[in-house]
Amino acid sequence: MNNDNHQTLPQQLEDYEKLLDVLQTIGSSLEVEAVLRQIIEAALSLCNAQQGAIMLFDPASHEIAKTLVRQNQAEGELLDHYLNTLLSGWALEHKAPQMTGDLAATFGAKQIKAKYQAITSALSVPLEWRGEIIGVINLLSLETNQKFGERELRLMKILASQCAQFITNAKLHEEVFAEADRLRQEIRDKYQFHGIIGHSPKMQALFALLERVIPTEGRVLLEGESGTGKELI
Repeated sequence: MNNDNHQTLPQQLEDYEKLLDVLQTIGSSLEVEAVLRQIIEAALSLCNAQQGAIMLFDPASHEIAKTLVRQNQAEGELLDHYLNTLLSGWALEHKAPQMTGDLAATFGAKQIKAKYQAITSALSVPLEWRGEIIGVINLLSLETNQKFGERELRLMKILASQCAQFITNAKLHEEVFAEADRLRQEIRDKYQFHGIIGHSPKMQALFALLERVIPTEGRVLLEGESGTGKELI
């Protein structure tokens, strides 16, 4: 992982071109799950990280609402729920990114399990939208010669700043479609009574009467000529 001071201009240009391609791909998705998957996969690729996760928070309670983890199975699960929560909690409290090569020094030795000693570097970047932290991206490097540096921090800050809006847009899109589905179902329930379709005032009056009578044990006498559909009622 290269420090910005060691990057040539062509290397920096290549980084920005990759980032632009990633943002265009993510921005075209309208499903939250797909957006999250693309974000974490892009973060892993851009930063050459071995394990990564993205956590979303409930805006009202700041409780964890969703977590998506990506890791190399051969390395074992180091970015588990405990470490994810620890890293995200810091970013949520300070509303700032954090990059560390020594978890014990950053959080205290008692907070860090023995298995985390295999972690070379950790990077956490908050997803901020209109002053609120809606989530955090956590990345781990397990390679001894690949610690996160200013390059990775810079790229992740750009990625996070854009992706916070993508996530918000996708959530809004899903909410709008869910509400549209609810309204369509409500209309079907209102105008279609057990397979009987009718929009006229008389049919709506009949449906209203049926809704009152069905829950009771009352008996209803239907009168009418044969073939008029009494058996459907």
